Amino acid sequence: MSVLHPILLGLVGLAVGIPIVLHLLMRRRPKHRVFPAFLFLQKRRVTNERKLQLRHWLLLLMRCCAIAALGFALTGLTVASAAGGHWLLVLVSTILLAVTAGIALICWRHRRGPAIVAGMATVSCVMAVLTMWLFVRALGGPQGSMIGTQQAPVAAVMVFDNSVRMLYRESNQRRIEVAKEIAEDLMADLPRESELAILSSSHSEGNFAVSIATARNEIRAISTSFESRSIMDAIRSALDLLAISEKASRELYIFSDLTNASWRVNSTVDDRFDGHVERPAIYVIDVGSEAASNDRLQPPKLAADTVTGGNAVHLTTAVTSTGAMGSRTVELLVERPDPRLPMIVDGVPKLPDLVLRDQQTVSAGMNETVSVEFDVRGMPVGTHHGQIRLTGSDGLELDDITYFTVQVSPTWPVLIAASPEAGVQWMTSALSAAEQDGARFDCENVSLDRIGEIDLDRFRCVCLLDPGPLATSSWRKLTQYVHQGGGLAVFLGPHADPVTTFNQPEAQSLLPGRLLRHWRSGSEPLFLTSSSLAHPILDVFHELETTIPWGQFPVNTHWALGDLNADCQTLFRFSNNHPALVARRVGRGHAITMTTSSSASSVSSSRRWNELTTALNPWPMFVLVDQTFEFLAQWGDGKLNYEVGQSVVLPDPSTEPRRYQLFTPDSAWQDVAAEKGEVRIPLATTPGTYRLKATPGQATIQGFSINLQPNMTDLTRVTPPRLDELLGEGQYRLARGREKIERQIGQVRTGMKLYPWLMALLAFVLAMEQFLANRFYQTNRFGLASPATRDGIGRSWGWPSGSAKAPDTRSTA
Repeated sequence: MSVLHPILLGLVGLAVGIPIVLHLLMRRRPKHRVFPAFLFLQKRRVTNERKLQLRHWLLLLMRCCAIAALGFALTGLTVASAAGGHWLLVLVSTILLAVTAGIALICWRHRRGPAIVAGMATVSCVMAVLTMWLFVRALGGPQGSMIGTQQAPVAAVMVFDNSVRMLYRESNQRRIEVAKEIAEDLMADLPRESELAILSSSHSEGNFAVSIATARNEIRAISTSFESRSIMDAIRSALDLLAISEKASRELYIFSDLTNASWRVNSTVDDRFDGHVERPAIYVIDVGSEAASNDRLQPPKLAADTVTGGNAVHLTTAVTSTGAMGSRTVELLVERPDPRLPMIVDGVPKLPDLVLRDQQTVSAGMNETVSVEFDVRGMPVGTHHGQIRLTGSDGLELDDITYFTVQVSPTWPVLIAASPEAGVQWMTSALSAAEQDGARFDCENVSLDRIGEIDLDRFRCVCLLDPGPLATSSWRKLTQYVHQGGGLAVFLGPHADPVTTFNQPEAQSLLPGRLLRHWRSGSEPLFLTSSSLAHPILDVFHELETTIPWGQFPVNTHWALGDLNADCQTLFRFSNNHPALVARRVGRGHAITMTTSSSASSVSSSRRWNELTTALNPWPMFVLVDQTFEFLAQWGDGKLNYEVGQSVVLPDPSTEPRRYQLFTPDSAWQDVAAEKGEVRIPLATTPGTYRLKATPGQATIQGFSINLQPNMTDLTRVTPPRLDELLGEGQYRLARGREKIERQIGQVRTGMKLYPWLMALLAFVLAMEQFLANRFYQTNRFGLASPATRDGIGRSWGWPSGSAKAPDTRSTA
């Protein structure tokens, strides 16, 4: 059997299928009719399913959020920066607030139980408070730069407090060493291509280092400095340096022991920022000791830097304790005089030996100050150097030793020139009165008209007692004498007449102002009152201000002066506010003028000028005269004891230029020159004894001492409010300890870790899920689940319904 066209077989099969398809399509379908009894139940079922749909989705959302929060917490999720982390928390908290508030509203709309509505409302209120707190914190906290990644380069400046207080030793390590170690560790964590600058409180200017290795060398080269400067100067320079950097992220590190002396200025850093300059991240690294214990000696105070031969040298110092001091010994040591020393032996300066002259044992309690006094006798004429030491050791040994220099001179020669009518007995007896160990002044009396004949350079000071008119040449000679460093005391009296001779230019170059007329007291006598100015003559009077009965020494007449010169200081005034004792600086010397008489001529007159010298016990006038001439006599020797930061000026006895060898406390020496009768040493900043030795063939040996300022080793800590005032409250991060420092830096540079917040979110979500599940899965009094629970919940999670099979509502026709 064969087929000629087999393809037609396929077409035949398709043609046969056409009737079959038409038969199936044209078949009658049965009609569905719903019984009225079941129509109500079907609609009720649809309504219940729609009501439960939201609840099922809430439970599903809670369970998904719980799993997500746990997963994110275990992965160590962080955000770009602390600021971004705060705003992310605000967003999450706002979402949770919306969810809880929506649940509370649904429960209220559907009239659920009062306990459920009150509970959900309480949770919503708590979330609202939490959201508001997070919003305020994110809005008011330090914004900083959105760093984004740890590897982004930053511009960083490290500022070191290198005051001598950083030498405090705790746990066998100095504070400056701790700061350097922490700085090198932080520097190693800087991202690549970062810029780094190193500043210190003593060197507040600088630029970004060429490389990190260069910056590391700069850190290792930092040493403590005796220059007393505030760290705020370096901080302001650092902010200016960061402002010009092109890096998007900027960081400022401040290494300090947080002592009050380092932060003593009133200026703040707020003036470095405005709306166009972004504030960098500021870190304050506290390397100080919170329980520092230190005993320090105050710089010694001498009754006078220069004393006359035979008189005792009186020194006063104080021991201040930070913490409990206990019992310690204070020693006084004085160098043994040796005219050959100092000298250089084998390239090393050889100095005189120190001899123990006295010692005292003191004890002090917590933050207590104890005064110590010494008297040294039997010193020969010359310059003497000494030390006061505190035996034992404490955290800061630098302030356990202080230095002093004293000049022992022969008796000071004083020239007293008076008019023939003026008596000089009282002034001579006042200056020649014997002290406890001998007189300090050797007085020579001459007539006033012989001033032009006498060599004034032989005298330490000159006194014009109740002077009359002087020749112009005499005034010029006195002016030249004072200009070269001499001292002049003028006691004006009734013989200063006519006043035109005292108002001529030659006399006015020494007097404080023009003489006007006699001023008489009238019915109420006048008396002296001391000024509040700081002057050596007034030191004794300031200490005895409440015990000096100036009212018992009335003044009846005095000279009234015109406008005083600008270079004058009024040390005493009369009770009518007229100048009584005026000091004036003239060249290298001083001229002091008293506008009322102190000579015997006023005693014999019918109307005495005053009773300053004629009262029963005129001891205040004795003290005033003694202090005045002591100041004038000592000025020629210059000041011998200084504090760090003061300029040293020593008089040179020779009028011709000379050179000296200056031996410094750090065993070095250098040449210095004397010019115009002075030796100026502006850079002596190291505490200790400095010695000046003249070139060979000149026997003059001088020296001076430099001590720390009293507050330079004060370890009192700065208060947190003061730090907030200087740096801005909430605008910096304070860290102590390496781990805390790295953690705070990581929060800004590498991001904010959300682990604790995610765990808190997980706890909240689980609590809400448990609450809703207990509500939705509640059972009836027979211990069976409610129909809604059985039908809706089980089906939403794919569990067996537990109910009977749904009734078949269809019927066939």
